[in-house]
Amino acid sequence: MRRMLETFHQDERGAVVVLVGALMGLLLVFCVYAIDIGQLVLVRTQLQNAADAAALAGARVGGLTGGDTAAAQLEAMMASGTNRALVDVGDGRSNVMGNVVINDGDVTFPQARRIHVVTHRTEETDDSFVSYFIRIFDKDRAGEMTARAAAEFFWVCGGKCLEPWAPPDRWFDADGNGEYNPDSIRNPNEYYDPIATGYTDADLGQPITIILGNGNQDGFGQFWYYSVDFPPRNDGDPVSGADRYRDWMCQGCLDSSFTVDPGDELVVEPGKQVGPNSAGLNCIVGSDPTAEWDEATGTVVNSAFSVSPRIVKCALFDPHIGLADDGSGRKYVRVVKIMVLFVESTSNNNQQITGRFMRLSEPGGTVCANQNDPTFLYKTTLVE
Repeated sequence: MRRMLETFHQDERGAVVVLVGALMGLLLVFCVYAIDIGQLVLVRTQLQNAADAAALAGARVGGLTGGDTAAAQLEAMMASGTNRALVDVGDGRSNVMGNVVINDGDVTFPQARRIHVVTHRTEETDDSFVSYFIRIFDKDRAGEMTARAAAEFFWVCGGKCLEPWAPPDRWFDADGNGEYNPDSIRNPNEYYDPIATGYTDADLGQPITIILGNGNQDGFGQFWYYSVDFPPRNDGDPVSGADRYRDWMCQGCLDSSFTVDPGDELVVEPGKQVGPNSAGLNCIVGSDPTAEWDEATGTVVNSAFSVSPRIVKCALFDPHIGLADDGSGRKYVRVVKIMVLFVESTSNNNQQITGRFMRLSEPGGTVCANQNDPTFLYKTTLVE
């Protein structure tokens, strides 16, 4: 009887060994499977980051160029290629980090202002990666992954951190006297329309010279600009003063809490503000002294910044209304659109500014209700 019990205990010990061995094998399977799952998640994240970056880069160029799909496509491909993801080293047994290369077929434009990008690690595109355990269960999908992203650019009508200048929008000056003076009998051909006569994307790259005007005068010239206060009078309490005007230009933006939109009203500083204007322009030009306009490419070159601080935004006012009186003796102008200029040079004791019309990304800007008419500002966003 005793011998039978000893035999039973020996058999039990053997069963435990078998059970532990099975559990260890199962644990190993789970560990290897977890490694594969982690790798799949990593590749998915890497490909998604590449797709997002490519779509946004393509949309940015689309906005900058007014919808040049060839340029946007090329930029998206280049942006994707700067990202990296795991890929088969070539022996079918191990992975390395490799660039996420896509071609023109992976970048499409499903609708106006929208770009769609596909990034991949697949057998078909010859850039798959190696999985170690999942392929035992799903050989066809092992080591394959794709990611998709779509971005869109939008025309922007309102912006933040504008320079405290306001020139009039352009009108058709039929009598050539530099004044907006339509008359149904004596000057019937003089008129203003924000698209037909005003500054638009057709002026990109063109020079314009604007001259500091006197806020105490009632009339205005076609190329005069006035010193204005922020925020708009309909959006808060405008802060006036020569120091504020100068510091706004020198420091870039003293208050980014508000947006200047078409229809807003900007109070005009009295007088010409010659001294503060000169000091402020010295700050702007001196912030990036080597930057210059390149006629061949229509871009700013030799800048110390990715976006030169000499590329500025300012409000254009409606010449229909001109200089209006707020009832307290202060004058104001009504904003009709925002223009962007590269401050190319200044002259006449910094009372004259010569600039080039440009486009600029405005992430915090107000999207235009009408997306059919391009503006000088745009913004981009992921939509997929």
